[in-house]
Amino acid sequence: TAELNAAYEPKAAESIINNSYMDDICDSVDTPIEADKLTNAIDNVLANGGFEVKEWTSNASKQQPSQEISIDEEEESEKVLGVIRNPKENKFSYKVNNDTTFSNAPKPECLTKRKILSRIAGIFDPIGSGAPILIKAKIAMQELWQYGLDWDDKAPDEVRKKWLELFKELML
Repeated sequence: TAELNAAYEPKAAESIINNSYMDDICDSVDTPIEADKLTNAIDNVLANGGFEVKEWTSNASKQQPSQEISIDEEEESEKVLGVIRNPKENKFSYKVNNDTTFSNAPKPECLTKRKILSRIAGIFDPIGSGAPILIKAKIAMQELWQYGLDWDDKAPDEVRKKWLELFKELML
């Protein structure tokens, strides 16, 4: 669709081709007027292919009257590319599920290599922004392999303690 319409809407086609991931198109322009023009052009290109844009969001404080761009002052965050984005502050963050799987409850669940890897792999980070933080857990996982544990063997106490501290530090 974008390639077919590139001659008519080159900026929109470029944005769709280069700035799309799954069903999100993330682009940046300098002014609300430019945003209005680009979103209208993208709407037209996608409509030519039979696609309809569900909604647009922006961190701009004012919106153009010709385009309904959601800037919900009450709602402080939205999901973009699998991570949480605060449009007001223009910041990305991760939402952490604070379950008690690895807590120090009276009857803690048995900590195994399978459960540790599942916890690390369960973090959806398609753009790699969490890599500087997640690398510590991945290095520790490599060290865990050196113990020669099977997938469902209970981790020794010193390993369990290290992982509980790491999960607490990483808030996983």
